[in-house]
Amino acid sequence: MDWCIREGIHFFDPGAGSAHKIRRGFRLCPNRSWHKFFDPLLEELFVSNIDAINLREEENIALLNAELPFK
Repeated sequence: MDWCIREGIHFFDPGAGSAHKIRRGFRLCPNRSWHKFFDPLLEELFVSNIDAINLREEENIALLNAELPFK
């Protein structure tokens, strides 16, 4: 980040990731991806659980972002 400031970089995308971003001073944000499953059982497991997983991830993101020292 120091290099970006020195070089006049106004935007820096820290990329996808999770809680390690907090330690580096970045807010977490949801990320989207597309999955294609060729195994019907695996696809069913994914489809039947993804909504609950996404909800937990959104809650976790909000909790972690609340710990940041800036708004």
